[in-house]
Amino acid sequence: LRLARARRPELPFIFVSGAIGEERAIESLQQGAIDYVLKQRLARLGPAVRRALREAEDRRARQHAEETLTRSEAYFRTLTENTSDFIALIEGSGVVQYMSPSIRALFGYEDCECIGKPWDAYVSAADIEATTRFFTSLCQSSGGRRRLEFRVRRRDGAFRVVEGVFSNLLDDPVLRGVVMNARDVTDRRLAEAALQETNQRLEKTLAMERELRSELHRLSVALRRAQETERTRIARELHDGVAQTLSGLVLHVDFLHAMPSDSPVVKPMLGDIKEALAQAVTDIREVVWALRPAILDDLGLLEALRGLMTNLRRNSAVEITLDLPEELPVLSPTVETALYRIVQEALTNALHHGQAACVTVRVALDKGQVHLTVADTGKGFDAVPRASPPVVNARGIAENKRGIGVWSMRARAEEVGGTFALHSTPGHGTTVHVTVPARFEAQEWEGY
Repeated sequence: LRLARARRPELPFIFVSGAIGEERAIESLQQGAIDYVLKQRLARLGPAVRRALREAEDRRARQHAEETLTRSEAYFRTLTENTSDFIALIEGSGVVQYMSPSIRALFGYEDCECIGKPWDAYVSAADIEATTRFFTSLCQSSGGRRRLEFRVRRRDGAFRVVEGVFSNLLDDPVLRGVVMNARDVTDRRLAEAALQETNQRLEKTLAMERELRSELHRLSVALRRAQETERTRIARELHDGVAQTLSGLVLHVDFLHAMPSDSPVVKPMLGDIKEALAQAVTDIREVVWALRPAILDDLGLLEALRGLMTNLRRNSAVEITLDLPEELPVLSPTVETALYRIVQEALTNALHHGQAACVTVRVALDKGQVHLTVADTGKGFDAVPRASPPVVNARGIAENKRGIGVWSMRARAEEVGGTFALHSTPGHGTTVHVTVPARFEAQEWEGY
């Protein structure tokens, strides 16, 4: 019997004997026999065999179930120990019944030290109120699944963002609790925040690009308009001045050509022609001076400003005061041109728009900076709206001519690394102040 049980433990054994004693029967049962039947009572053999087979089948089924359960438990434990999530079974009171071993790798806690504690024992104090309210509401609902994010304190004191999915299984006859499946989403949230910040920066960059494109378009239109205005001015000055003078000279020459050489009117007319030619030369020089005085390239900014003041005093009744240093360091052509054009524009505004009676132009050097001030006693204007480029209509014409002047002065100052300030109020004149570095080394642009 012992040998048979060792080889085939699942087979049931029934002893059939005619002379087995009680002591022997008990010994057989202890060694693994299922039953014994006396030969005098063979009618019991059939029911005994059926009972033995039934019990053997029950044992096999029970053993199979136990093996299946053991494998399932091992499989489940392997999963919970190696998953990136952690799983908890929580009572309706909020106490943890089960915690997966993966909690150790994620947060440094042992699963056994979490069991019996409130499920939010390691939740950030700032999130406790929200998690308590959430869990209470979940337990009061029938079934269902909800999601919650909260912060959990690791054993080392660092906080991590956790996303938990809670399933209400309080009515489940087996679990009778709330199942929480949670994972650490800190890195994902940081990546999302970084992506959002990048997108915001990109949106700002695109918005700035659109604004710059729009600004460049406005500048381009304003520049074309300024060029056309300058060309029109030059054409008008040439037409009204030099062209008229030369046309008159042609008539004089034609008249002289028809006169006898010894006519007494020839000599006076030649004198008139000489004066007209001299005036034409003067007019041409003034036009050329307005475009770019040669003295600016030959003798520098200070002499160019003195020449500009001389011309203005000759052609205007405005009192002009010039306050210049004895000398300036050698400035780059770009800086000299910018300062000269700013003075030109400021004087034009003062004489033509401001109706000024007195204008003061002052240049000073201080700590490597050139300071330019143009102040007038004219009627002034509201300077606040002049901070932006001029508005240009659909035909490319500036809606406010003074706006072009103020904007162009500011642009010239900023292009050479300087600053521009304008102070004006109605009835109190206008002051333009520009500061530029004396050693500006920007690339020289052709035709500036």
